[in-house]
Amino acid sequence: MSIEQIKSSCLFCSAGCGIIIDMKDGKPVKISGDPDSPVNKGVMCPVGMSAIEQSKNPNRLKYPLKRIGKKGEGKWERISWDEALDTIAEKLGNIKEKHGAKSVLFMRGGTKGYNDSVLLRFANAFGSPNTSMAAPICFLPTLRAHFTTYGYWSMPDYENTDCIMMWGVNGKATSIPDSVRSANANSNGAKLIVIDPFESYYAKKADIWVKLRPGSDLALALAIINVIIEENLYDKDFVENWTVGFDKLKKHVKEYTPEKMSEITWVSPETIREVARLYSKTSPACLISGNGIEQSLNSFQTARATCILRALTGNLSKKGGDIDWDELPVVSAASRELWLNGLLSDEDRSQSISASEKMLPGNPYELHQDITKSILDGEPYKLHGMFITGGNPVQSHADSQRIYDALKEVDFLVVNEHYMTATANLADIVLPAATHLEHDRIHVAEFVPTLSIIQKVTQVEECRSDIDIFNDLAHKMGMGDLFWKNSKEFLDHLLEPSGMNFDEFRKVGFIASKKKYDIYKENGFDTPSNKVELYSSLLEDWGFDPLPIHKEQPESPFSEPELAKEYPLVMTSVKLIPYKHSAGRQVESLRKIHPEPLARINPKTAKEYGIIDKEIMIVENKRGKVKFRAKLMESVDPRVVIVDYGWWYPEKEKEEDYWSKSNVNMLTFSGKPYASEMGSSTIRGLLCKVSPE
Repeated sequence: MSIEQIKSSCLFCSAGCGIIIDMKDGKPVKISGDPDSPVNKGVMCPVGMSAIEQSKNPNRLKYPLKRIGKKGEGKWERISWDEALDTIAEKLGNIKEKHGAKSVLFMRGGTKGYNDSVLLRFANAFGSPNTSMAAPICFLPTLRAHFTTYGYWSMPDYENTDCIMMWGVNGKATSIPDSVRSANANSNGAKLIVIDPFESYYAKKADIWVKLRPGSDLALALAIINVIIEENLYDKDFVENWTVGFDKLKKHVKEYTPEKMSEITWVSPETIREVARLYSKTSPACLISGNGIEQSLNSFQTARATCILRALTGNLSKKGGDIDWDELPVVSAASRELWLNGLLSDEDRSQSISASEKMLPGNPYELHQDITKSILDGEPYKLHGMFITGGNPVQSHADSQRIYDALKEVDFLVVNEHYMTATANLADIVLPAATHLEHDRIHVAEFVPTLSIIQKVTQVEECRSDIDIFNDLAHKMGMGDLFWKNSKEFLDHLLEPSGMNFDEFRKVGFIASKKKYDIYKENGFDTPSNKVELYSSLLEDWGFDPLPIHKEQPESPFSEPELAKEYPLVMTSVKLIPYKHSAGRQVESLRKIHPEPLARINPKTAKEYGIIDKEIMIVENKRGKVKFRAKLMESVDPRVVIVDYGWWYPEKEKEEDYWSKSNVNMLTFSGKPYASEMGSSTIRGLLCKVSPE
């Protein structure tokens, strides 16, 4: 039989890369990148290429399961979907009746667009103000900083740039769209500045690689701003006409000299000046940042500083700079109407477990540290139920042991997943989630705004999409009038702005957005002043620092010098191909690429502490110790240890420490102080010591 090709999109991450699925005898047999896709231009990562392997993976969850042993014991009974949904409806309903709707929390993991929207819609329909996600340490600090400073989410115009500054991001591992475009730009002569403690693929190619102390990003950013202002390297016309607060900023950064900040950042004054000059003198230039700046006390304000750098150099909305894109003809996944936000009153929301944190207004989540405090300590009240979809907080969030203890104690836990994770293993009901090969949907690509089709090409036993699960559960719980008859009706609703229904969109495949240049020249920027707010009036009104102020994070060589005597090294983590956060360790092809968790350490440091290359080493701090395979690298600062993020051993599930023994978040810090604006925990730049096993 001949091969039929179906165009679709990958959804193992939010990039939404275009794919071509080869079908033979009605079954998918090959995945390749779609060269026509404006998102990835035919390039694929190993995770996306493993989709068929994952659909057939013997470790996949394929049926609803009910726990029959103790939590974490791994004893399950297969049940029907009707029994699973009836049980969930009954248990959640009983908790709501006895303790109130707010005593149930709904959590999602890595963002998946409309899946998140449906979860939020369900939470609001149920009546709970308590929802949670990874946002405080992933993407949202930067997004909020962009909108607060200049009113839009800026993205690099790689195709037309002459200089790229990459800050705490490794697109080769985490964003194929950015990787493809930045590599092309660099090959075509664009200068490359990489700011990262880890020698990534890009660091090796960079004109300047800045190997800063993990966690000192804001100090470095303010020093660069200092140089740009003191040496008059800023775009005077843009600053004078399109910004507010320049004089206050100029006065503020005088104390952040390269010499002073060199001590804090471990970057020489000469290198700081070199970065400032190359970035500001090479026009146009663009700047992209990643999770590396978002996982500390200074998360939001570091992102604010990068926004200020874009504005000072006149690169906002400029061809080759940092631009906005046209809106796509689709109901936004961030639509408050889609979320049914109006169902809850301000009084309801004021009773969420994180309401007393007084973070930036509009943050749509509760903090993980408040979830554990609620369950374990009963403050401000006790959560009795949780529904987690597509997330593995036991691996992915700070202070894993406390999260594990909380999930083990919560009265009723539902987890919707592809595999039996360490988090799912603590659940009362586990639901088998469909991958992007197993259901129809649409997706808006995150890095290159594109409305894309996702087409069902196979069915794995009883796996269902998040949309179907919440839709069906809503009907079971008497909330069906707030949902849809089926997923097709939902998809048709989302596509209404396009004038097409889902069947018609199948024939189109994707709609690409268009770049927007000079958007401010007609109506200004979407801020209270209609200008870029270097000094933010919004932040001042909300009671936050209107200018970025470097705050030394907890447990650093500078904040706790006595602790540093016992734990003399600084630890950070890195995300690498072929995994997405904690996912993928069950997939044979991915595991072959990167079979074990690594800790990278300088040979001199290794010799000092008796560490042998390729042998097991222990990384330890006052919270515990974890094990990694040592990898000696000259490029690692002798004062630093760089470990793999999100690691666990699903194949060793029967061993008590299968989820914890190489999990860096056994060492990370969730307590105060954390970012006041976002609640971001300190995951990078903590003190540690090392030893051989």
